[in-house]
Amino acid sequence: MTLVIYGGCSRIKISHQMLFAAGGFRRFDLPNGSYTTHGGVMKLWIRSLYCALLGLCLIPGKAFAQVEISAMPTAKRAQIEIMLTQELQHRLSTAKRITGQAGNVGLKVSLDARSGMLIIDLSKEYVPYGAQHITAEIEDSTTQLANTASELLRGVVQLNGVLIHIDGKDIDKYFEDKEIVKPISAKSTLITGAAGKVVVSAGHGIYYHYGFNDWRAQRDPSNGITEDFITPGYATELHNLLVQRSDASVYLARSIGTHSHMPSDEAWWKLGARYSLQEAYPQVRGIWLSYPKSTEALRERNDDIMSRPKYANHLGANTLIHLHTNAADPSATGVRAIYHAGRHADQRLANNILCYMKELIRAKEIYAGYTVPLQAEARNNLAENSKAAMPSVIVEVGFHTNPSDAMALQDPVLRAASMKGVEKGYRLNVEGKTVCEPFKIESIPSASGPHNSSFPLSFNYKGYPQFPVRAKMENVNCPSGSTCTGGEVTYETKIPSPLLATFSCSGDGPPRTSKWRTILTDADEVKATPVEYSVTCGSGSGGQILNSAFNGKRPAASMRTN
Repeated sequence: MTLVIYGGCSRIKISHQMLFAAGGFRRFDLPNGSYTTHGGVMKLWIRSLYCALLGLCLIPGKAFAQVEISAMPTAKRAQIEIMLTQELQHRLSTAKRITGQAGNVGLKVSLDARSGMLIIDLSKEYVPYGAQHITAEIEDSTTQLANTASELLRGVVQLNGVLIHIDGKDIDKYFEDKEIVKPISAKSTLITGAAGKVVVSAGHGIYYHYGFNDWRAQRDPSNGITEDFITPGYATELHNLLVQRSDASVYLARSIGTHSHMPSDEAWWKLGARYSLQEAYPQVRGIWLSYPKSTEALRERNDDIMSRPKYANHLGANTLIHLHTNAADPSATGVRAIYHAGRHADQRLANNILCYMKELIRAKEIYAGYTVPLQAEARNNLAENSKAAMPSVIVEVGFHTNPSDAMALQDPVLRAASMKGVEKGYRLNVEGKTVCEPFKIESIPSASGPHNSSFPLSFNYKGYPQFPVRAKMENVNCPSGSTCTGGEVTYETKIPSPLLATFSCSGDGPPRTSKWRTILTDADEVKATPVEYSVTCGSGSGGQILNSAFNGKRPAASMRTN
């Protein structure tokens, strides 16, 4: 059996084998009929259906352009909403229930043309009996739904974010958090654009579970790694970079101690932030004890989530950066950055971080194809961001549910490159440089000079390279009867564009033109795409006498006429 969808000039087939590839069917009831497919090919299904609905052509070998929600006809948008609603409803219905949750929970998905957001509206039965705040279980459950929807539409529909509603209300407004104890010295206004204190929070960590009466990680092992134990290495890496390159005062939410925490008999670095903050601030209970009246089995895990933004608030920090690994279907891959919906300073920071994570990660040949989007995602269900009184961003470095990502997350090369990108994004954001501008050569003008002279070459660049920067000049074409010699120049300290190098001409005779290519590489191995240019010897004037090189430097490249 092959399902064929016709849409204008496109004819899209989803084969019987593809439908069965992941082991079963899913039925979708649309206004123009019922179709059956499987969640394993949902993304292809949505891509194919959407193309057909809009009468678009799929051109083999070309990427499918993302469509903005506002550009989608209302009727076509409704088709996608129905499919997503049914897929997410299936996942919710088959997922493990949150303690105290009703048996029948409904949901509806809508795509908001005005905001560019996908909204998942859960029925009030979703809320566990007696719940007065967004618990860790609610965060996990709603994030799973948000990630599923986001990843299914990735590359197909351009989303600005995913919002969770309950009974028509923003989830953050639905709960009143009556039990929360306010931390001492908490800030109530957003701090923007100021350098200084940065809190780096490694995601998760061991906590005490009152149901099982044991100490356990917040995340299950996946593809050989456990998120709780991967993130501290990233936090330490970022801490060091922020101190060295941003001259920031950096505070870690989780301990880096290797000695034992007596109650758990585990090394301190493995524990959640709640416990190190309790040790450091025993009298400021509001930081690490948000729900003192709670009897929930996961109450200390709930405290742990809240302790991170509350710690940053207590310090009066200027920025809060959370480091995590992500979870979704196994095909989801790469970096994501998440900010709290409606907070523009946080969004700018998140987008800046993504820009330079992409630059730094892809500078490594082994990770040249690693997925790093340029736009961060808005969410409204994550307390780590929503409770922070300063710009706060969650950085998901990769998916531990993806086997390739899980291997990469253990690689010191990815760890160093990704955290250099986070640091650079933070530093440039503080400096007010919020337009994504990766390192590149803007232009290299052709140059000329008389024989037996030296003159400057100008390498005009854009972006923010990490110095020292190395310029390598390679000859592409040398005229007959001449000898062309390339070379390198290293610029040790930060120099604004242009970078200058010296070219020398020797010999005599008529003018001769050679072709050259220059490659710029910064200290982090970010390479600007090479640019070619020409140099003519025996033409023009203004060069300096040979051996009296430009700016006192030895010639970096030369041409000698034999």
